[in-house]
Amino acid sequence: MDVEAKIRAVFQETLFGPIDVDPNVDFAPDYPMEKRPDLLKESQYFRKFGDTFLEMDMLLSFTHFDDNNVAFLESSTVDGAKTGVRITRSFLRGGEYHIEEVLPCPGASNTSTSTHSSKCAPHNGHNEGNKQNSQSTEHLPGTATFSGIVQLRDRALRRSTSLSSCSSMGSLTGSLGAQSFVPPPFGVTVLGSSHGFDCKGCTSGYVLWIGRRGIMIDPPPYSSSLLEKQQIHPSIIDGVILTHCHADHDAGTFQKLLCEKRITLYTTATIYESFIRKYSALSGIDADFLMSTHHFRPVKIGGQGVRLRGASFRFFYSLHSIPCIGLEVFFADKSIVFSADHCNDPSRIRQMHEEGILSAGRRDELLNFPWNHDLILHEAGVPPIHTPLATLEALDDDIKKRMYLVHVSEGAVPKESKLKIAPVGVKNTLEVPVDVPEFSEAISVLGLIGDIHLLTDLTLTQARGLLEIGYKRRFAAGEVVVGKGSIPTDFCVLSSGLLEVTYPVEEEGRPEDEEAANVRRVHWSVGDYFGEVAFLQQAAAPVQEEVRALTDVEIVVFAGSELRYLLAHAPISSRMQLQARFSAMSPSTLSYTRLERLLTFNYTLNSLTRAQKLALESLGETTVVAAGKYVWRAGSEAAFSVMVDTGSLTYQGCCGQLMKSLGSQLYRCKGSISSSSSLVVANVTLESASEGIRHAGATLPPNPLPDADTGDGISSDDLLTRGEDATQSPCPPEFTKGNFVGAVDHSAFLPGKINCQKRRAHDLVALTDAVLLVFHADKMTRFFQENPGVLLCLLDAEFVL
Repeated sequence: MDVEAKIRAVFQETLFGPIDVDPNVDFAPDYPMEKRPDLLKESQYFRKFGDTFLEMDMLLSFTHFDDNNVAFLESSTVDGAKTGVRITRSFLRGGEYHIEEVLPCPGASNTSTSTHSSKCAPHNGHNEGNKQNSQSTEHLPGTATFSGIVQLRDRALRRSTSLSSCSSMGSLTGSLGAQSFVPPPFGVTVLGSSHGFDCKGCTSGYVLWIGRRGIMIDPPPYSSSLLEKQQIHPSIIDGVILTHCHADHDAGTFQKLLCEKRITLYTTATIYESFIRKYSALSGIDADFLMSTHHFRPVKIGGQGVRLRGASFRFFYSLHSIPCIGLEVFFADKSIVFSADHCNDPSRIRQMHEEGILSAGRRDELLNFPWNHDLILHEAGVPPIHTPLATLEALDDDIKKRMYLVHVSEGAVPKESKLKIAPVGVKNTLEVPVDVPEFSEAISVLGLIGDIHLLTDLTLTQARGLLEIGYKRRFAAGEVVVGKGSIPTDFCVLSSGLLEVTYPVEEEGRPEDEEAANVRRVHWSVGDYFGEVAFLQQAAAPVQEEVRALTDVEIVVFAGSELRYLLAHAPISSRMQLQARFSAMSPSTLSYTRLERLLTFNYTLNSLTRAQKLALESLGETTVVAAGKYVWRAGSEAAFSVMVDTGSLTYQGCCGQLMKSLGSQLYRCKGSISSSSSLVVANVTLESASEGIRHAGATLPPNPLPDADTGDGISSDDLLTRGEDATQSPCPPEFTKGNFVGAVDHSAFLPGKINCQKRRAHDLVALTDAVLLVFHADKMTRFFQENPGVLLCLLDAEFVL
């Protein structure tokens, strides 16, 4: 599919909706046929403007660059004169476009108006002329030059990385008071209440709280950053509800799917398929692979609805220009309704019935909007595809008191109307008071422990046992939770608030009397855990850090002795002991684990969340490689990756070899940097095996690295066949502490494909005696499946610095 076809696919789903719709797939069998919408008819109705039926070619036209990398856009002035714009494409400096207004317009015979796509000109050919032309006209009126690559400062690049769903929690330190945000048992936090054409407001999006855990509805773009700024940690968000595929509603959904952890997406099959087609075309990500990055739970119209976290959801199709669902939520004895985008215009609804667009049953459903709920979030966008204010102004005062308007800009609602726009932000969270069901607390605790990678394989009996032995402790802001020098005996999970951990960091050459001043502070948030060393039978060493409540906090505690008895024979027991051993090997036995220490030396992977670091650490095996010995040989199968703990490694014969790169710390050898990644990663497409390895731990398998493969390998010439637009830098001379080396092949993580078939391109050899953490591809599968954002960022990246 070429670029034009992809753009057409995106606009088809965004503007007009699906081309074909299964009339039965979205409805429960008992939902009356006369109430079911004809989604194609409704979408086509909104494409009519008078006697004109909108087609794609009325809205979009395409001009391709010709063989000389020139495109000409022609237009006419009001007096009929011809004018135009010439766009010249260059591949210098990562890609530039020179735009020049042309007067008078070139004749029709000008070859620059060619509509045939072509290959890019070589770097030293036509583009040098482009550079000269750009330099000679860049200061003239009517011209402009812009680059296809935006270069960021190191700090900006690091903070923009999509590996982490949110940036450092350290920015909250100065602004947090004694009270942090505690989600309500039932309610809504409005992240944005405006529409996609309001430059001052944020697009409508929400967090629906049920049992103090969240489900996002149409999350706005950069919703994870919004959550962090509003003190809501992404770990307490269980899923996303997508109402429809307009860009102001689904762009943030796409971002959220590729965020910290694997989430569940709730919508109808029709909307989901449209979403996948759209974002596969827009991102270039294979549709099957995109679907593998999340769980999809189809919802039905009618029937018993969906039960989630003790609440009942009822979905319905609203009236909109493309398929769109609204929803009602019932929890305990209260309820909330979201209209979603909806043309709630009684006169238009009756007219559409008269024209045969709506059946009588569908008409009556739309006319009987459920105004009876305790909290009503109703849209008030711009007609005809949205609800006119007149409809809402005519409502009874009792309904207006319970209703908040969304999808509307500030100033659009008359003050005398008694209508109010939904307030945005955590402080303005709309809480619906409920008598919390007895089982809600159990669901909350199960949700916490279910997100811990060590406990994901619990049986029902073991989960019940954890509920029985667990209890909660509360600490006021400033209170010490774990004192320095104490012996950890319990496994603890933070259920609300923020903790600050202070521990010493050893630094070479620093006098002992100054050691106390050399400390590191990190923050833990909801879902973070500590004290896994309590699972060991032997007594743990005194901790070297202090844990203090930064805000009021609540912690779920599991006594180590009872936990050991409960899980002694469980499959997860060995994983917990392995994690405990890693923690015990750390200079700080409670918080600062071995891998966390290593990742402070990795510019990119240090952006992983603590939960991701701990999950990754549990998969590593320690290996010692003697100086001069191979870690792997060229041509061998890529079956594992390594991280350097001590010592150094090098790609034999590659020192100084030019490799494709971006920025001072990003090296790439094949392919340009993905639009989904801002990472400092290198891509040299190398593959796997080993020779001359000995292992240094008696408790682990004697040789976790496979024997050397005798394959022919891949020539270095094959590595430079793509990515001409990338700049070049020399290969790093060595890999040292914290560097991650090893190919990540996305095909290994598609459904039904778990074996990596890639081959190494270069020998990896130890320059000095080295201690490595080894990560086998088969063990990494689950980690990447549960952290799709990390996988997408590291696709085909051979080393991460």
